[in-house]
Amino acid sequence: MFNLFQVFAMFKSSQNKKMKQFQVFYTLILISTAISSAGAVDYAKKGCDDTCGGVTIPYPFGIGANCSVNQWYAIDCNSSTPYLSAFNNMEVVNVRLEDQTIIVNVSVISRCRNSVGNSNHIPSIDLGMSPFVFSGSHNKFIAKGCGYAAILSDGKVITGCSTICTNDSALNGRDGCFGLGCCATTSPYDLKSYSVDLTGLKRQGEDGACGYAYFGIGAWLSFNGNTTFFAITLKWVLTDDDFQEIPNCWQRMSEEPSYLFLPNRSSIAQRKCSCGIARVGNPYLYYQCEGMQSCTLFALSFCRKLTHQIVLF
Repeated sequence: MFNLFQVFAMFKSSQNKKMKQFQVFYTLILISTAISSAGAVDYAKKGCDDTCGGVTIPYPFGIGANCSVNQWYAIDCNSSTPYLSAFNNMEVVNVRLEDQTIIVNVSVISRCRNSVGNSNHIPSIDLGMSPFVFSGSHNKFIAKGCGYAAILSDGKVITGCSTICTNDSALNGRDGCFGLGCCATTSPYDLKSYSVDLTGLKRQGEDGACGYAYFGIGAWLSFNGNTTFFAITLKWVLTDDDFQEIPNCWQRMSEEPSYLFLPNRSSIAQRKCSCGIARVGNPYLYYQCEGMQSCTLFALSFCRKLTHQIVLF
């Protein structure tokens, strides 16, 4: 025979189960609503395509004439591959609105492929007066090869590292990038331009094979010399003049801009638009932050996570 406490425990367990079922049901409704709403959002200006191949190209970038906020943000779509036309057609891999970055492919820097005689100094891309900088926080400076010293500079040394190799093939083949055939470090600054010095060090075990250096995405550590390109992250900024072309900014993150800091102690003001918590879409376009309006305070934490999962930000 059940006593009163057992009956109460069974009732409470039944109530908890029903509550969990309701939460799952409500979550599924939110996912369905978010996906259907996000699918209806436009990421490009009216009359412009928002994808090239499998890459989403959101405004302020744009494919073709009059589709971007200015000429720097113009994208060419050739053979289903997007290119940033202002920089000798650098291939675009991804554009993120949330952290204002664009990932592009650039050429690998290698000592054995250096075309400047026997020089070890290899100049890189100069972003000049453009609204882009090489991101110090999203990229790593990496060197690969046996017995190489690599220095990243912009006229003055910014950072560097060196590699060694041993006769122990098991050690040389270990994962990671801690000096044995591979070294990695970070830049404390964002950069407008940079150059690389890659020098062979006989005392450190240089074996005559090619050495490679690049300032790019750390996930590219698996590079083994069989490709001529690697991915690098650029940050992009919008000027006050640009915001004149974007009068319908959904929600300014802050009236006070954040700043990007360069090695010469100068800085660049950075402002952006945002859809805010529990909304998805392109905040740089009019009425394009519609996706998550069904979210309530009950599910706000869930919606915040879902926002990052669904949208290509």
